[in-house]
Amino acid sequence: MVRPSLFVGSSSEGLRIAEAVQVVLDEVCEVELWTQGIFGLTQGTLESLVTALPRFDFALLVLTADDLTVSRNAERPTARDNVLFELGLFIGALGRDRTFMLYDRTHPPALPSDLAGITAATFAPQASGNLEAALGAPCTKVRRTVERLGARADKRFRDLEKATNSVEDVGATMQSLLRLLARSRKVELDIIATQFGPMIDSQKLQQMKQDLADLDRTLDQD
Repeated sequence: MVRPSLFVGSSSEGLRIAEAVQVVLDEVCEVELWTQGIFGLTQGTLESLVTALPRFDFALLVLTADDLTVSRNAERPTARDNVLFELGLFIGALGRDRTFMLYDRTHPPALPSDLAGITAATFAPQASGNLEAALGAPCTKVRRTVERLGARADKRFRDLEKATNSVEDVGATMQSLLRLLARSRKVELDIIATQFGPMIDSQKLQQMKQDLADLDRTLDQD
């Protein structure tokens, strides 16, 4: 059974967290990080991301407090604009129930007001420094949602259509091979019947001629 696909995005500073998420969720999802071939060399970042959107069933954006912004004369730590943009892009494409945001609740970034309705998966660093252990609880919440919702229906349809087309292509190839084999067998029988007919038992010769006639009819139908 094909696992649902999950895109994981982050800033460069949050990449270590994204990589740990990939390790923890690998058994339940086909996890792709933003660094793993999502952005093509010949395409812009936005174009690459929009092209990749239909491939994913879920998205998780790691929000790290990388920048400082001034609001109402106060500095606040905020996530990178491009990561917030990607979060909004996936919410629009997949829906709020299939898009997750993850951040360190001991050092949370300030979030735009329009993200207030999204439930965040949060974690707290452990004294041992074991990041995968710290991410266990939020990743369990993500895993349960993935298992409950599964792959998107439209993506399952596309996968089924792709598999059907693949089977049809194989079938067409097999038909071509069978036609070639039939022609080869017809030539072989024709030569044997012509050159060695007098030396072949009459009953077997008659069967060969019948085979030739059957092959002729089959090839004519093609």
